[in-house]
Amino acid sequence: MNCEKCQTDRYIYDDEVNGCTVCTNCGLIANGLLICEESTWDKSMDCMTHSLCDKFSLPMQKMKGVSYRSFFINQDPYTLKLMNFNKKLNRIFNSLNINESIREDVKNMYIECESKISFKGRNMDVIICSFIYIVAKKKNFPIDVKIFGNDSEVMRNVKFLKENMNESVEVVKPNEELYYDADIEAYIRRYANILQIERIVIQSILKHIHKAQYLMRKKEIIAASIIVLYYDDPKMILRIAKIAQLAPGAIKSTIEELKVN
Repeated sequence: MNCEKCQTDRYIYDDEVNGCTVCTNCGLIANGLLICEESTWDKSMDCMTHSLCDKFSLPMQKMKGVSYRSFFINQDPYTLKLMNFNKKLNRIFNSLNINESIREDVKNMYIECESKISFKGRNMDVIICSFIYIVAKKKNFPIDVKIFGNDSEVMRNVKFLKENMNESVEVVKPNEELYYDADIEAYIRRYANILQIERIVIQSILKHIHKAQYLMRKKEIIAASIIVLYYDDPKMILRIAKIAQLAPGAIKSTIEELKVN
């Protein structure tokens, strides 16, 4: 590539930080879009990444002086559709606190299914939750369908997706009689994050919430007690009591009540 002004490639430099190619002699931007063609291993995603294969983002940025309407009206409708899906996926995914590698597999599964299945008339948020549930189960990650809130609707869409993907349908019908409390879950996640408990372990801890169905205790005490009960480590009582600003004696009593259930 030659500089249009200098008529030489001697001073051409790839500025990877700003994502462009410039001439260091005259300062002219020779190429406003620098794409890295090398594949790299993304540790957080546990997969290979390739900038040329990212279908969920636009291949260029909006230039100054161009209105958003003019910019987006000239973009590929399919890419915009994938971007909208990715935006919803990130919003839901970030609220769940689950393994990061699931995100990329959900994207790949959506692209595969989108060409074969019509999602017209279906709630895309529920569809995304269903994708996450299917991928988590395939990876053998512990996941409770109740973390999505509308568990029965999610399981109906899981069955719909699996049937259309010609996969064996092994959908566990949610037990509507099983007690669950979103407030207790929120406290567990808060304390677990402070204690730096792994996400997979958090999902296993949440499965014990049903034991608190008949307890007449404050929910923050129940949440702290469930964590200690899961680890079966009395030494954790003082530590989590300090974090949650609770009485250690209350936690001890609640643990005994949880063991009964």
